[in-house]
Amino acid sequence: MDQEGQINQWLLDDSDEDLNISLDEDDSDDSDIEQPANSEHDCDSEVSGDDIGQDQTKSSGPHYVGRDNVTLWNVHPPRPSRRRRQRNIAYYRQGVALQCLGRHSDALAAFSSGLAQDPKSIQLLAGLVEASMKSPLRITLEPTFHQLEAMKLDKSPFVIISVVGQELLGIGQYAAAVIVLEAALHIGTCSLKLRGSVFSALSSAYWALNSLDKVVIANS
Repeated sequence: MDQEGQINQWLLDDSDEDLNISLDEDDSDDSDIEQPANSEHDCDSEVSGDDIGQDQTKSSGPHYVGRDNVTLWNVHPPRPSRRRRQRNIAYYRQGVALQCLGRHSDALAAFSSGLAQDPKSIQLLAGLVEASMKSPLRITLEPTFHQLEAMKLDKSPFVIISVVGQELLGIGQYAAAVIVLEAALHIGTCSLKLRGSVFSALSSAYWALNSLDKVVIANS
């Protein structure tokens, strides 16, 4: 199987298995916050998830047999922190794979969606910034990122995502812009001005997609 076929299979596996994890869990366990890591991903890189894969195949602790008399269900569900790590790896790998396929807008949307579920993920934020720098948006985003760094806003997921979303809107990538801007709103901010700016951009994206009902909701 060639590299593109492997990546496509990778995406299918992630979307079927990793991305269907419940997103309504309490992720407030500070002891499991990710530590900074060297991102520098490329088409040949991947996140190490072997330990998670092994844990999923082992049946440890008390369990019971499912109705099919084959499946073993653990009595104690996985900790939210472990599920969060699994989910982050899935989003990160999806973003890298999409970038390698040249689907830059979709890659930015994947990283943003991951950050919407875990804004504390340093790895996903670094992945989003790096993917932006390797996309056609680099010309416009690079000076903006430098300004945000000078203002010490380069670590704010809301600010970074909202900037990326508005740039996607500017180049006509409306579907990806909607995903990214909605991710920014999911994270939220205390600044009414910034929030209003994102709502305005989101309304424009909905309008361009002819989703008039959502335009009304975004403006309400």
